[in-house]
Amino acid sequence: MTASSATIWRSSGQRRGLAREVRRVIASMAIVAGVTGLVPTMRGGGWPKAHGAEAADQTGSRPSREAPSTADVIRSTQVAAGHEFELVASEPAVVDPVAVTFDESGRPYVVEYRDYPSGPPAGSPPLSRVVRLDDGDGDGHYESSTPVAEHLPFSQGILAIRGGLLVTASPDLLLLSDSDGDGSYDRRETLATGFRVGNPQLRAACPAIGPDNAVWITGGLSGGKVRHPSALEDDGVSIDRRDVRIDLARGTIRPATGFGQFGNAFDARGHRFTASNRNPLMVSLLPPEALARNPLVDLGPGYADAAPSGADSRVAAVAATNATAISHTGTHTSACGLTIFHGDLLGPEADGDAFTCEPVSHAVVRRRPAPLGAGFTSTHPEPLATEFVASAQTWFRPVFTTTAPDGSLWIVDFCRASVEHPDYMPPGVAATIDHRVGDHAGRIWRVRRSGPAPRPWSPPVTAAAAVALFDDPNGWRRDTAQRLLVEGRFPRDQTEAALRGRLDDPACAPRATIHALRSLDGLSLLRTADVERAAGSDDAAVREEGLRLAREADGLIAAGIPLDADERLGLVDAVASRSVDDADGQVRLAAILGIAGSPSPAATTALMTAAASPRLDEWTARGIVSGAVGRSAMMLKQVATETMPLPTPTRLWLVEKLATTTTADGQAGDSRAVLELLVDRQRAGILDWFDVAVLAGLTPRRPMATLLADPATFGAIAAIVGRAGELAAEVDGQSDVRLLGIRLLGAAAGGEGDLAVEARGRLAALVGAREPEGIQREAVRALVSSGDEERIRAVIDAAAQLEPAVRAAAVSALLDRPPSLPLLLSAIEQGALPAGVVALERRKPLLDSADTAVR
Repeated sequence: MTASSATIWRSSGQRRGLAREVRRVIASMAIVAGVTGLVPTMRGGGWPKAHGAEAADQTGSRPSREAPSTADVIRSTQVAAGHEFELVASEPAVVDPVAVTFDESGRPYVVEYRDYPSGPPAGSPPLSRVVRLDDGDGDGHYESSTPVAEHLPFSQGILAIRGGLLVTASPDLLLLSDSDGDGSYDRRETLATGFRVGNPQLRAACPAIGPDNAVWITGGLSGGKVRHPSALEDDGVSIDRRDVRIDLARGTIRPATGFGQFGNAFDARGHRFTASNRNPLMVSLLPPEALARNPLVDLGPGYADAAPSGADSRVAAVAATNATAISHTGTHTSACGLTIFHGDLLGPEADGDAFTCEPVSHAVVRRRPAPLGAGFTSTHPEPLATEFVASAQTWFRPVFTTTAPDGSLWIVDFCRASVEHPDYMPPGVAATIDHRVGDHAGRIWRVRRSGPAPRPWSPPVTAAAAVALFDDPNGWRRDTAQRLLVEGRFPRDQTEAALRGRLDDPACAPRATIHALRSLDGLSLLRTADVERAAGSDDAAVREEGLRLAREADGLIAAGIPLDADERLGLVDAVASRSVDDADGQVRLAAILGIAGSPSPAATTALMTAAASPRLDEWTARGIVSGAVGRSAMMLKQVATETMPLPTPTRLWLVEKLATTTTADGQAGDSRAVLELLVDRQRAGILDWFDVAVLAGLTPRRPMATLLADPATFGAIAAIVGRAGELAAEVDGQSDVRLLGIRLLGAAAGGEGDLAVEARGRLAALVGAREPEGIQREAVRALVSSGDEERIRAVIDAAAQLEPAVRAAAVSALLDRPPSLPLLLSAIEQGALPAGVVALERRKPLLDSADTAVR
């Protein structure tokens, strides 16, 4: 789901593809849009009767325009064994809710997305607003509400902070405050602007306080240039395909790794997770500066799935699902409202669990994150074919989850008949649906373990009381205590004394230590000695926090004054160098990210150690490569001394990308050093995957012909290409090593020399039924890329007999190489190949070609 609550989030390209699929299905069923007004939906492989404004009631006997009763929802909703599903609030107290936040007193404030989907009538003010839920008798059920801010344009994100309410209202980020204490948030301050105003499903949302005390916001896919209101647009921070971090106290705006739509949360160790419609759990691992540090290597987006996504994901719905794409049924298609649970009323095993809403499937899915090297994976704690919460009521539209002050999980239910935006429906269908059916309704639910009662809560009145809350089992209370301390709610001297008292207590629990460190950072009272002690802790979480703070804390001081740049680098070198081979993957990555930005000899030595470590994994490898410019040859020499007979795919990638980095502008010394290394190894009779990987990494910017033209390197290069051919031909060899060999053969296959002829022959021998499909695909691509007309004609002649996937790869390679087009089109014209080998999306460029013969 994206930046509006109960909607299906998708990129424009996905939307067009999904719309085409729906139109195809509708046409095949002879359903005429505008006659029936129905969108086909799936229920257990069958077709239910209706969708949207005319959605049938739960018996299917009659259409209903009224939301089911809350009692009916409770009766027909399945919840994980041992848990209670309870009503917190419902209409008329809350309508169209999409997110909730709590002030320090535990009072809930809800943003109501009443503008959805198409905004107010022309000439009318915006409809979205914020209400405070009121529980008059203290029984946990909020029977009424008080509007505190109205006429907010398409607002769907809210956060209690600095005594007010932070609200996303693209293009602006607003801080609402109560100027006279009457309970109405009558003052509006624009803290930032520049969030692009896109579709209501695709706007900035989900503000959350990070471990650095800054506000992190999902971009909602719309992007923009975020800036202070007084700044020029060109001075804004681009968040296209990124999220944003805003430090309200220090006035800084920075891009953030991640591409969240509607879901934004941090775990106890400060790792940030987001969600998008098809990706229920993504984790951000590399910061923007790491991604930009090495200009020659694409390190990817810096985030990854921590749970199955797209077609690989599964959602066990118990009600009809109205997925716009039929193929999405039974999978995540509207994932949104992610939280990482920090409460204590679901049991200790649930602390740190990820909860993601799936409004199209009327369910809330739980995943349990777990470390995987420096990255993450996750498991599904519920029994097979069940979810944490799943309702048979199709009006149950969960869109947001959060940890509540009482330690339970709250679920925000948009409660509408239809949640898809009309822009993403097939033409003609949207006009038949009343998209506002249900805009009078809204619910919020609570899930907790059966038995344990909520503990009373009142905000701390002293700094010592706030610091004592760092031991509370409910993470909302710990986080709130940290927020109040950082916001300066207590005298500064008392706050520092209380925090330092905790740090100096040998019995201080790790999570309390982390909160104390983060609080001192937020107050610009964090000392270098605090960081050094944390980075040397016996606890991995504390070590990781110390390393993060060394790298990026804005409140670090030495001798009472902020650190300068050189002092910061010295601190990072001192604390990170010893942790690059830590047993804990997240600690390793934090250390590597720190020293990757340091030019010192100590940092170089540490990166060399990390590159050769047997603990190398995908994300530490990326971190190493991010800091490799100017020292990649030294790293390769270190790895060469540790080479293993069977390299992992990650080590192959690392060696190849380190070699590519040696060709960076201004790094001629690195290039010479690595070539000398290859020559020395060849003279010593050492030729292995390492040499092939290094040469494969060099050739994108050091053409093979240039390397062969140098008598000093000719022998070594020719021998390595020969070894690549041997590795590629090893039928029982490691597949990624074979593919590496094919890539190098492809680099050698161009030209007219004997080495090129031999390389083309080796590649041609790999195109045959005895070879795996992946090997054949890479071989035909390499042959076509060689530019040798004889081999290209041979590929075309053999294409009809190739396996479909291999044939598709060959045709794609031919289409990508303009000089090959006449040969391919001639074969099609003569009937040697059917016209269908050219995919539909590849035909238009041919029809529009400037070359008359091709056209």
